[in-house]
Amino acid sequence: MPNVSITYSNAGRVKTSGIDAQLNWSLDLEEIGTGLPGTFITSVQTTYLLNFETTTDDGIIPLVDFVGTLGSGQVGTNAGSYRFKSFTTFTYAVAGATFSLQWQHKSAVDSMQSVLDASSNITGAPAYDLFNLNGTYAVTPDVQFRWGIDNLFDKAPPLIGVNLNADGRATLYGGTYDTAQYDVLGRRFFIGATFDF
Repeated sequence: MPNVSITYSNAGRVKTSGIDAQLNWSLDLEEIGTGLPGTFITSVQTTYLLNFETTTDDGIIPLVDFVGTLGSGQVGTNAGSYRFKSFTTFTYAVAGATFSLQWQHKSAVDSMQSVLDASSNITGAPAYDLFNLNGTYAVTPDVQFRWGIDNLFDKAPPLIGVNLNADGRATLYGGTYDTAQYDVLGRRFFIGATFDF
């Protein structure tokens, strides 16, 4: 009986480039003569994706650029190749308390199928904005309370992957919600406390 040797190799490849930028800025409101106590703090993180190319077999299957799509998730990459994403936090801090508004933005994306088949009429997702509100209050250096509202405006996730060429009989419209990229839980509240002793 002949022996067969099989070696395992990772033939996949990822080629990507983009621009990341972050801005952190704070302002003492009392120092600039507003008459308000406390500090205003802003943090902005942005990503602009230039290309996101993947292949499962380099040298045999050419790289395919999924930028601006929901992505393929090939070779262990995360799906969701958004052209532009940002995460911004606005914070007001005063007398042991903080109040923060977080804003997450994702640009509109096409379906993965639109890259693989130009005649595809499968829906992607529109631009998506999600807001969270939270705060903390330090009663003493050892006792701190926290609270928050996630998905402040109860933003629904987009229905993606709908086949607009379907007739509803022989071919179904389909569609799904992406739980990895969009909030499917809706508005929710939390409260908590930390005690150091």
